[in-house]
Amino acid sequence: MTDTVHVFFSTNRKYLPFCGIAIYSMLSNASAAYKYDIRILHSGLKETEFLNITGLASSNTKITPVDVTEYAKGQGYYNGVTEYTSHITEETFYRLLIPELFSELERVVYLDCDLIVLSNIAELYQVDLQGKTIGAVYSVEQWCEGNTGRLPNNDPHEWFNAGVMVFDIQRYKQKGYVQKARELLAENVFDVGDQELLRLVCYQDVTYLPFAWNVMWHHLNNGGGGIRDYNRQIYTDIVSNPKIIHYSGSIKPWNRPKAVLAEHFWHYAKEAGYYDMLTSRIEVSVVIPMYNAHERINVCMESLWKQTFPFFEILCIDDGSDDDTVELVKKWQERDSRIQCVQQIHQGAGAARNRGLKAAKGKYVYFMDADDFLSLDAIEGMYRKAEEKSTDVLFFNAFQFDANGREKELGVTKEEFLPAAQVFSGRDVKEHVFALSYGYVWTKLYRREYLQKQKLLFQEIFIAEALSFVYLSMMLADRIGYWDARPIHYYMDNPAGQSMHSNTYPLSVCMAWLDLKHQMESRHIYKDFEHAFINKAAEHCMDRFNVLSEMDAVEELFDALKMTYFDKLGIADKADEYFSYAFVAERKNTIMSSDLQTFIFQEYLKNRRAYRSILHSHGEISYSYIPRGCRIILYGAGKRGKSFHERIKRESYCDIVLWVDKTPHSAEVVCKPRYIVEQGVRFDYVLLAVKEKMVAEEIKAELRELGINEDVIVWHP
Repeated sequence: MTDTVHVFFSTNRKYLPFCGIAIYSMLSNASAAYKYDIRILHSGLKETEFLNITGLASSNTKITPVDVTEYAKGQGYYNGVTEYTSHITEETFYRLLIPELFSELERVVYLDCDLIVLSNIAELYQVDLQGKTIGAVYSVEQWCEGNTGRLPNNDPHEWFNAGVMVFDIQRYKQKGYVQKARELLAENVFDVGDQELLRLVCYQDVTYLPFAWNVMWHHLNNGGGGIRDYNRQIYTDIVSNPKIIHYSGSIKPWNRPKAVLAEHFWHYAKEAGYYDMLTSRIEVSVVIPMYNAHERINVCMESLWKQTFPFFEILCIDDGSDDDTVELVKKWQERDSRIQCVQQIHQGAGAARNRGLKAAKGKYVYFMDADDFLSLDAIEGMYRKAEEKSTDVLFFNAFQFDANGREKELGVTKEEFLPAAQVFSGRDVKEHVFALSYGYVWTKLYRREYLQKQKLLFQEIFIAEALSFVYLSMMLADRIGYWDARPIHYYMDNPAGQSMHSNTYPLSVCMAWLDLKHQMESRHIYKDFEHAFINKAAEHCMDRFNVLSEMDAVEELFDALKMTYFDKLGIADKADEYFSYAFVAERKNTIMSSDLQTFIFQEYLKNRRAYRSILHSHGEISYSYIPRGCRIILYGAGKRGKSFHERIKRESYCDIVLWVDKTPHSAEVVCKPRYIVEQGVRFDYVLLAVKEKMVAEEIKAELRELGINEDVIVWHP
């Protein structure tokens, strides 16, 4: 064996600093008796990006970046590999290329970037492989026992970790493993990527190395979970004298600096000159407004703590919570220095987000709610896509889940309105800018410099505080991009609680749309988006009736729309054909031309379930909830029926064309119900003057048998 030690790494731009730290640690513990040939496999990185690493070369050390992009793509490798798990990237598979691209070599060591070498790597390079193709450390994880379905005999003892390996290149070729790996790659069936593939390719052709050569720290930082009992003592013993510390798993020392063995990483990070960059580099600022978030804040914070992307800060703005939200966040602060917690008096989420935005340092800003959580690679995915497209605004989709754990896809993007271009401006989609992506701020990533340039802030109200911010940011943006992913898991709170909040502030949505209109006018873009604005504002403002459950709130919204907001929002004078949807024009006309009682009755007929609580909060449903001047048949001659009859006659609100009951009680009750059909009586509605639901249902059934449509039958307890 020669005195040259061949060592390979593979990296992407995100892991480049960590690759530099790993190489520095390796060379710091290398022997001058050997030459070191270090090659770094990558895809599309510039030579200048490697200067800090290649600057580590010396008289006995050669460091060469190798761009494998064209070869990998030309051979059809790695299609869809990033879909396997959250932490697997295309670069993970580059170690499989080594026997093909560097077939002249006899042996190589492959190392992941997320590790520190504490011993002479030449010792590992020269290890006796005992006639086997690969040397690697045995996996000690219990989960391997449940994931052996593709291994012959389901053998869990043939699992190894691929982050530290010695390759016999010539034997690998002679055994036909290159072709076998290609065939398996084509199947796209790997749960843990390249590791599983290598286990299949080299089954029973592996020499197991001492644990000290690959001390996997995720076993040490989760309470020992995952380690088989019969390995626990062995594994614990070697931790005191590791040769390589492998920072495996989703948690890394750069986002968990106080964890076991993290001090070794930071020691070499400082010596290699990366410490300041790692501790000060902030690419994304995550702003979280919090108000009495006790039930969900730990889930939210844990999802951030486990992110695969390290370069972000977490700005928690507490909006006057009176529970233990702040105490819970401060406990997370003790674990992660990236977390900041700021407190303010209760002013609403808009004010909290503005405060967070003012304090943000990242290139990008993501506004997250305290009761939601992110997929493990969410921030990394957002950041990569925004960088790839150079976006002002990047939008995406989400999952929605409830308190029972039920989850479903939340369709917040209307893909049919997406333009052909990968990046587009707000004016490119001016007719669909309000429909393309819903007005949720947590499905957007913003470039902070863009927000500052446009002086965009949240409206400081308690409902719909993000509306003008979200839509204005879309209209003004020159570079909007779409990421077809669902990185956010949105918590759907109790609808009853949302309704209660809406009842307190029934005009907030109208105020938000009016604020947006004023800002559009002041920025001279209103005319460009006027048609889309009026259509969406009309629809959204009137939609608020569907979430209100108290009559006072309904009345306040009805009067405000009719007397103020329809005019100020430019809705009042628009003809029916101006509106994209007929139901919007119809609803607007009903409000403009009728009184509250008539409007509510019409809405009740369309959506009885939604309006039942409103009617119930106002007392019993009475004749006043039918349109003025219509023809009714009054059914029931008991106490309630007589009360209705007397009032209708006295106030001349509508015309009673017939008063019926199963048993006529007076001269005015001329007939039984069948008379309606027998005489062909013309009417608009049948008003049931009975109190009990069971009686009302019996009457409805009777009238249906007579051929009367239930839509014209009016009853409420």
